Amino acid sequence: MPLLAWTLAVSFLVLAFLQLVQISDSATGFGVTGRDLLWAIAYSLPPTLGILIPIGLLTAVLLTIGRMQSEGELLGYLAAGGTLRSLFRAPLSLAFMMSLCAGIGTVYGEPWGVSGLRELLAHGAKRSLAEGVVPGVFYRWTPNLTFYARDKQDGTMIDWLITERTADRDIVVSAKSGSLLAKSDQLELEFEMQDGVMYFKDGSHQPSMMTFEKGRYRFDIEDLVGNKARTISAVNGLSLEELWFRSESETKSRRRARYKVAFHRKWSFPVATMIFTMLAVPIGILIGRRGRGAGIVVLLTMVAGYYYIGRAAELSARALHFDPLMAAWLPNLVGIGLFLPLWMLAKRRVL
Repeated sequence: MPLLAWTLAVSFLVLAFLQLVQISDSATGFGVTGRDLLWAIAYSLPPTLGILIPIGLLTAVLLTIGRMQSEGELLGYLAAGGTLRSLFRAPLSLAFMMSLCAGIGTVYGEPWGVSGLRELLAHGAKRSLAEGVVPGVFYRWTPNLTFYARDKQDGTMIDWLITERTADRDIVVSAKSGSLLAKSDQLELEFEMQDGVMYFKDGSHQPSMMTFEKGRYRFDIEDLVGNKARTISAVNGLSLEELWFRSESETKSRRRARYKVAFHRKWSFPVATMIFTMLAVPIGILIGRRGRGAGIVVLLTMVAGYYYIGRAAELSARALHFDPLMAAWLPNLVGIGLFLPLWMLAKRRVL
């Protein structure tokens, strides 16, 4: 048990650090201050529990059982009257408690963390855009959004250029002068421009052009954050009730499928904690004498396989090629299907 606990703690810390690095990379360029970074860490931890807990427990059980097998402790345990089935007792008891923690993280922690993190980054982006514009520098905030000002005089930008590309349209706006408006109580930026021209292409239509003496162009900062911080999906910021409502009321099939997958994932991730633990016992027995190197390879293969299957199934469901319910639970079903043959092989190896 001490080895199990220490391995679980170290695994969780390592995986949490990797997840925080990914979150920090998403936050780069959004004007996040030192105080904001502390809040970002607090917000980013709860959404990761549903992912980190199953992997951490898998690592702990796999390495613990593998060590018992490699050092002969397992044979001594069986010789003293223990059974292979009793090996599941402690890991599954711990897995049950940890799955409850993972469930709390996915159902309650994830919406709180993702919503808070997106709002935090949105305010940082708004502050950075409103106060940190340097003339003569191209700002590429997302792969789809770029803006530029040749000069700045008394708060007025000279020779504005804004380009935006979305799935529906491409827009280029140029103006002789303008200013950036930012209301403190709204997550929205507004460019007020004079004497300009707009080029846009909508769908398959030919490019069009229009001129204006005075105009305003608005950006939703939360959309801007969502486009750059792809690891912080707005869908994951929805509560369980909101996901259920949208999965039933959404008229567009692709969006409805995405909401359904997200809803059922909140339950499948905690269950994965139990399944990973069940698989770790026979796999630990099978690879025990081959050393920790083999255990790490198997560990990485299992984790990569689980999330690859889940991601592939989710994308297929969102493209309406796969049932959303099955997409959310498919990795767990594959794990259950693998358990019996692995357990039979482990029993033959020991007995």
